[in-house]
Amino acid sequence: MAVAAAANPAKTPSNSRSTSPEEPPGPDAEPDAEQALLAEIIVDYVSNSLVRERYDEEQVNIEYRREMHELPYGTELQEEAFGAEAGDDGSSQPLHDPQLSIPSPFGQKPSDVECVPLTYKDVLNSKYKVLWEAAIAKEFDGHKKTGTFSEISGLPEGRKAISAKWIFSHKTNEKGLIVDFKARMVARGFSQIPGVDFHHSSSACPSAVSIKTMVAVSTENGRRPVHWDIKQAYTHAKLKEEIYLRLPDGCGVWTGKAVKVERALYGLKQSGREWGFEAADALISNGYEQCRVDPCIFRKVVDGEVVGLIVIYVDDIMLSATEEEREELLASLQKRFPVKDLGDCTWYDGCAIEVDLENGTTKLSQTAYIESMLNRFNVTTTAPTPAVVDDDLGPKRDDESSVDKPVREAIGCLMWLLFTRPDIALPLNKLQKIAHSPTERMWNALVRIMSYLNETKDLGITYVRGSGLDLDVFVDSSYADSTVDRRSTTGLAVTVGGTVVCASTKTQPVTAQSTTEAEYIAAGEGVKEALFVRGVLSFIAPETSGATIRVREDNEGALALVQNPFSSARSKHIDERFHFIRELFKAGNITADYVSTAEQHADMLTKEELFVRGVLSFIAPETSGATIRVREDNEGALALVQNPFSSARSKHIDGRFHFIRELFKAGKITADYVSTEEQHADMLTKVLGRGKLEYHRKALMKLPM
Repeated sequence: MAVAAAANPAKTPSNSRSTSPEEPPGPDAEPDAEQALLAEIIVDYVSNSLVRERYDEEQVNIEYRREMHELPYGTELQEEAFGAEAGDDGSSQPLHDPQLSIPSPFGQKPSDVECVPLTYKDVLNSKYKVLWEAAIAKEFDGHKKTGTFSEISGLPEGRKAISAKWIFSHKTNEKGLIVDFKARMVARGFSQIPGVDFHHSSSACPSAVSIKTMVAVSTENGRRPVHWDIKQAYTHAKLKEEIYLRLPDGCGVWTGKAVKVERALYGLKQSGREWGFEAADALISNGYEQCRVDPCIFRKVVDGEVVGLIVIYVDDIMLSATEEEREELLASLQKRFPVKDLGDCTWYDGCAIEVDLENGTTKLSQTAYIESMLNRFNVTTTAPTPAVVDDDLGPKRDDESSVDKPVREAIGCLMWLLFTRPDIALPLNKLQKIAHSPTERMWNALVRIMSYLNETKDLGITYVRGSGLDLDVFVDSSYADSTVDRRSTTGLAVTVGGTVVCASTKTQPVTAQSTTEAEYIAAGEGVKEALFVRGVLSFIAPETSGATIRVREDNEGALALVQNPFSSARSKHIDERFHFIRELFKAGNITADYVSTAEQHADMLTKEELFVRGVLSFIAPETSGATIRVREDNEGALALVQNPFSSARSKHIDGRFHFIRELFKAGKITADYVSTEEQHADMLTKVLGRGKLEYHRKALMKLPM
């Protein structure tokens, strides 16, 4: 189909329809100059790569498919396909022609080439029509080889066929440069009937904490993670329900036909779930265990030693293992799925990964995504901080009018950056709550955040080997900073060996009656996150199970609440749900320690003038189960954690917040006082000056002081 189109790319009704290679269209129209030139310079590329499978099908075997799947878009291919020289870095250079200049799309940024088509009709009118049709042909051939569909003579009585469409995209590398054209056939699952076409739709995805933990563990072990990709992953799982599909345009003689879907197809509600079960079964059959805390994490233990760690995100596998284990597992999985070994993991889940084994560091960053976002919203300015003290991030005022700005789109893009950029969490949290009614003021605040990212786009999280194994959680809280309901903001940063693995900013569920109560509630939230981190670590290295969590707090009142189970006039109202931290303190699961405000790194998550630049250290398996150290700069909150008492100012606190007391009692956490100067969570709850912001950012991200 693609070769025929290349030979005759004219946009006429007769040859715009989808054709199979067995039915090439006749030469019934003259091609325009640009289409003719494009066809001439890439016909060799198409016939020698993607479409070749269609003409040499009798010779196709697993080795050949692997060879085709690993076809590089390097210097040799660019020169052959586009007649263009390539730069030293492998990027394509424009093809100069007396009349036209058509650059190779490979090695270019998506923003520098023609937009991705939205429909099959757009493909027929695309400058890169041949490449998109080649991608369609490859995808559809893959479905035929895996038996995704089976022919039927007609639909059963009372059943309807679900429609499908093509989704197109550019595949990019860690630099954000195009390396492939991709087409996916996607079912319109929204038309599925519950109880008929599907019964369950939930499926698991790994948490950001788990992915970063994998990278950290790999760094500590001195291993370089590798990246595997499973071709058309969903289609390797069988469906339990009977589902019928009408094939979209672009399927040759199959176009418009109704077929029975035998295997999980992208877009079907249950496909992710079925593939998750299939992938887990494959790994378990190879001796791996599945984590209960995060079902997308797997480990293999041999003679008491963890020889393999895996995090799987749909069809992407990140593996940290011994060389012997890598080879054995790859050989085994390739008997079941077409697994492509992409080599060293330099790009995973939209994140660039830079490993320096010699210096023992691994850096996670999203520079390419930031650049793409800035281009999308046309932001070219820079700013030293994501927000300033006098920024008004409150809801729309009566004297303001709504504006037609892509506020929600920008917020969605910025939320994705929280994976490696917790320094924008606070202003973003405030803007999220008012996105339903955008104003010029709100848009300007978003532009400032993006301007800050423009100035600091190369920053990221760095894991460093040898930084220690202690599990800490820095917690901080603003007090009644919401102008709407006077609720406070919690900022928390969970660190391992002094490096952050989890950071967040969130509005508290109740209105605190004092700073101590607000800090106490924040301590409980921090401990809950730290317990999850400890669960992942315990699975990765079971010998570390049971380690104490150190809670770092710069509020002595909050520390007292954690450490002492008493009730006073100012704390007796605190709901019992917040007191669970006392139980953890009593049991020895946590400690509650004071840190000065200067060292309270959570400040960047509560104070708007702070920003953090995450350079995190590694997580080692042997730290699993370590006590979580809660660091608090409010002594009242510490007292609530450490002491199960009730006072006039705390007696109203909801019981659900007291779970932190149980963790403290059990020794699973510690609750320690830190001075306000050392409370790094301040940057998550308070607007700080640039100096304090940089101090906390450096402390949490392991930046040079």
